[in-house]
Amino acid sequence: MPQSAESSTGEDLPLAISPSNEQLENINSYLNLILAALVSLANLDSESITQAAQELALDLDTSDRLVAHYWQPQSNLSLADIRSLVLLLCHLAQKKQELIRRAVILLEQVGTQGQEPQKTTLLGNYIDNFRLKYPEISENNLSNSSLTSLAWKLLIDLLFYSSHRSHLLLWHTLLASKK
Repeated sequence: MPQSAESSTGEDLPLAISPSNEQLENINSYLNLILAALVSLANLDSESITQAAQELALDLDTSDRLVAHYWQPQSNLSLADIRSLVLLLCHLAQKKQELIRRAVILLEQVGTQGQEPQKTTLLGNYIDNFRLKYPEISENNLSNSSLTSLAWKLLIDLLFYSSHRSHLLLWHTLLASKK
């Protein structure tokens, strides 16, 4: 039977070669962006993170570190914690899949109509929340249009990470990135 993030322990996330420190920093940065996007769209809080960690049967220490990471996302996680965060993010995205799909469909609809997505309630709230969250996770100063483009890209990424076995997709994407 195929595994979902919910039934995975992280053992199905292979690691042929350990990532370099630079790759680990980039992986942490990307996961922070995905977490910020998910939190911004679904209004998740630390209690949601804790509950999801419990549903995944993550040990208490790991769960505590991931919740602490929610509050202080610029800190770098260990490789083991990164695996757990991949499982957690995909589990949360799967739980919010309907909301993510609705947001992506709305983004596509208003885009084809030539309207500004920010003028819809759902996407406007997402963008506003993401703009507030972004400075907490990155020291990069992006222009308003670059930040908006990043938020839309991450929203579409979330759609992929909300699918079945998405933790494998995210894990392989992270390890394959050469940035």
